[in-house]
Amino acid sequence: MKTSTLKTVAHSHVTSQRKKFVLTSISIGVAAFFLAAVFLLTQTLTASFRAASEPLYSRADYVVNAPGSGLMLSAQQGSADQSATLTQQQVDALKNSSEVDIVGTRSLTYLGFTTDKTSSSESMRAEALPDSPDSFTYDFEGALPTNKNQVAIPSTMADKLGLSLGDSISVEGPAGQAADTENQAFTVSAVYSVDTTLSPDSMTFYFEPQVLDSLIPAAQNNSAELSNYEEVSVKLKDAAAGFPEDLKDKLSSGSADTQPVIVSSSEQVDLYVKQLSMGLDVLTYVLLTFAGIALVVATFVIANTFRVLTTLRVSELAMLRTLGAQRRQLTTMLLREALALGFFSSLVGVVLAFILAALAQLFVPRGIVIGFSPIAALVGIGVGILVTVASSLVPAVKAMKVSPLSALSTAQRAESEPAVSRPTMTAGALLLVAGAGLYVFAVVADRPFLVLIATFVLAIGALLLFPLLLWLLLKVLQRIARGSTVTLALNQAVNSMQRTASTGVIVFLSATLISGVLMGHSTGVASNAKMSETAYPVALNSPVFEEESEKGQHLEWSQIQQKEEELEGIDHVSSASLAAPAGVITEGFPEDQGQGPEVFAVDPEKISQTIAGLDQELTENTVLLPVAFDSSLDGKTVVISAGQHRVEATARVSEVGFYAPLISKNTAQPLLESADTQTTGYSAMVNTEPGLTSVEAQTVLEEVASATGADESKIFGGINDKLRNEQVMKIIVGVMLGLLSLATIIALIGVANTLSLSAFQRRRENAMLRSIGLSAKKLARLVALESLLIAAVSVICGIAAGIGLAMLGVQVLAVDGIDIVYAVNPFALLVVAVFGTGLAYLASLLPAKKASRVSPVTALAIS
Repeated sequence: MKTSTLKTVAHSHVTSQRKKFVLTSISIGVAAFFLAAVFLLTQTLTASFRAASEPLYSRADYVVNAPGSGLMLSAQQGSADQSATLTQQQVDALKNSSEVDIVGTRSLTYLGFTTDKTSSSESMRAEALPDSPDSFTYDFEGALPTNKNQVAIPSTMADKLGLSLGDSISVEGPAGQAADTENQAFTVSAVYSVDTTLSPDSMTFYFEPQVLDSLIPAAQNNSAELSNYEEVSVKLKDAAAGFPEDLKDKLSSGSADTQPVIVSSSEQVDLYVKQLSMGLDVLTYVLLTFAGIALVVATFVIANTFRVLTTLRVSELAMLRTLGAQRRQLTTMLLREALALGFFSSLVGVVLAFILAALAQLFVPRGIVIGFSPIAALVGIGVGILVTVASSLVPAVKAMKVSPLSALSTAQRAESEPAVSRPTMTAGALLLVAGAGLYVFAVVADRPFLVLIATFVLAIGALLLFPLLLWLLLKVLQRIARGSTVTLALNQAVNSMQRTASTGVIVFLSATLISGVLMGHSTGVASNAKMSETAYPVALNSPVFEEESEKGQHLEWSQIQQKEEELEGIDHVSSASLAAPAGVITEGFPEDQGQGPEVFAVDPEKISQTIAGLDQELTENTVLLPVAFDSSLDGKTVVISAGQHRVEATARVSEVGFYAPLISKNTAQPLLESADTQTTGYSAMVNTEPGLTSVEAQTVLEEVASATGADESKIFGGINDKLRNEQVMKIIVGVMLGLLSLATIIALIGVANTLSLSAFQRRRENAMLRSIGLSAKKLARLVALESLLIAAVSVICGIAAGIGLAMLGVQVLAVDGIDIVYAVNPFALLVVAVFGTGLAYLASLLPAKKASRVSPVTALAIS
């Protein structure tokens, strides 16, 4: 028989059986779509980073970088020990050279500014205009600054703050200090176009060069020899000759700490893209992991489809063998069918991904460049074909092992095979043993990465052995079942274990993944709460009496006690202590550590109740220093001053990290009577009951803010950390569940596909049941009940496996020294159980209805 004839048979079978391949084709297409979408996303981000970086250097030939600049550090071409800026001598050499023109600079000058349209201070990077206006990279509206009272701002900041030409800004120094200039007010003379906030220039304000120096406080430079520039872009008069060697010699400092790094403009763009892409690889790996999960689920669906269809074709394949076809030729024919199915299904998924990417271009923000990479298409189609062909290989090889005589004489029944083959059982058992051994070693040896590997190995072992567990559990249910319909459904499930296992494995895998993520999230939240409670000495630290502090008013201690009582009246607040500014340490503090810190007066009894784990009692005539202070201060006498009032106290260094030095209210009494204005306001420290939920913690934060009159953004402490981390974890788990929903969709398609093929394969059995009196309605109910029982057992096992694997996996945090607090969210897992079983049941209704519609006479006539 010629190969071309078998090609025709393969094509004819795929065409004639296309309805049976529809759901499998959808599974392949969805997996290929996700895979292509991942690569399109990463290519889009890379292309957008490049588009944002290229305008910076479009007029430059070379860029001179400081060796320790952020860009060089991210590119691993410099070190933190090297200078982050160029020396002033190097900058002057570039400015005075007749062989180059400076067309751009990048400084480390970050300043604050305010406008009439904003209530708070904003941050900008101040930059000098290039020597020639023609060298300015961007298109702009208005006119570039020509005097010391003008500034050019990016369109991104103009849009954010509602600024336009002619508006004014007031410039501040670093950390809100006033800039060292009489001309702090600047008029917006130009708005230059920046397409995206991804651009490094999205917050850069350009000033006249001589103005920039006046905006930079002298303290910002660590050395008079250093400039404020981390890079300078230059255009060569003779680009063909390359960077001038004599200029290189002038720039050479003779020291590795200040030796500049000179690269071409294209290389500089590559470095910027690399810097902006930091973390993108991690995102890609995470997305590819979920794409891999979707492919694993799709593999089960594909393998089961080909197993059932190949079993139904045993007689046909035997007939071809008797006509002279060889096993190799028939195996090739079956794989060719899989290849065709994989190619066209993957093609549809990839095309859909590209269509959605094209539509997204209409809605994404300006500056985002959709990366239509052919790699995305090749990977999506290639992996889709590979998975489909690989999944069909085992059923094809098994079918070829049946002799033509046996195939033609008796119908081979898939259900006669065991639930799990001996090799699979052996492999699963070995993986469980190996995973357990590796896990113990990883925990003992403190190897976090090996903990994850061991957990993955255990998961694969459990997946391979699950069909055996499913068979055992169904056998148990079979013995204790009551009712003819339930018993019959269990009998059918047990007697057709390969079909049962095909459905169960898909449901089990989905339930394991989802419940594992939920268990990990619950444990993460509980562990984070404990970590926040132990890491922070107080739950909340809030400013209080801000209005009185601004006016320089001094409060009676009775007023302070009244506020403490008000705070302690808040639900879940266990204690509160107010700290009053008392003075500054003026003597006894090391001179090389700068000005002495401010000291606060507190009630010793209240503070001991409020600061968790306070290891030393605050006694009279002592000042208690936080753990951050030098231990050599312990036992020394210091002087605390407020105006003309002075108090001597013995310093004690605590092992706890509270926020400022403390003295008792009695010791501080002479200082509190000073009429001098204090530099810092009053502060309220609050502690809470342990184990607060997110809702309770948020309520405490809001009520403390209300009681103190402080903005929530000014309040810090363990509760803030707890809420912030929980919000991040909530986003992460939401994203993970969203990505897992793709695998769940494929799983549901797989369940429906398996049940449809099963109904087709069991036509004679169902017809026999009909012929002995079972109505069509009861048959449909029987098929749906069988699916419900399989799904329920599989979901429960999946939840148990997910909890167990999550408990093992989170030990990676314990290896890193984090205390693990295991927690289960029963409601979330109940939802998984109900929805998982319910969705699987719904997926069975259509196949069950189809099975009941087949005429008994027609079905029994099938040979």
